[in-house]
Amino acid sequence: MNQKVPYVLGCSIGTRNIGIAVLHGKRIAHCRVSGFKGTWNANKLHGIKGRIDKYAKRYTVISFSLKVPSPTHHTCGIKAIIAAIQEYCNTNGIHLHICTISELKDHGIVEGRRNKKVLVQTLGNKYPDLHLSAKKEANLRNTYYTKMFEAIAAAELLQEILHQG
Repeated sequence: MNQKVPYVLGCSIGTRNIGIAVLHGKRIAHCRVSGFKGTWNANKLHGIKGRIDKYAKRYTVISFSLKVPSPTHHTCGIKAIIAAIQEYCNTNGIHLHICTISELKDHGIVEGRRNKKVLVQTLGNKYPDLHLSAKKEANLRNTYYTKMFEAIAAAELLQEILHQG
């Protein structure tokens, strides 16, 4: 019997930028960085939740991989985003996997020297449509696309976990 391949949503959060990626099998259905300017407030949280809801509904996502900063970097804003996403996934019956950059590195998404720069290069080479974004990121002093690449890696990790399970 031919099973339908599910869409997996990957997200890398911060209080200023979030990276979002939707994977469908070995193909990226959508990826982007969304910026939320200004100091932390309830409107920012509402905007982040709205962005996630938009893609979860558009692609009928049933699994969500959330890349979070290491626990030592959890601000009140990050904690609020994590709690809101957990509530959203529970309410909508979406399987949630939370990971850190260490878990992405440990699961072989990046081989050899394992840092964010190599993560961007590896995924840029794996997905030709992202090669230009990876090249731009390598030349930026302040990273911008890294969140998007982390979201892709988080979604790939969850696909791997689901496939093994």
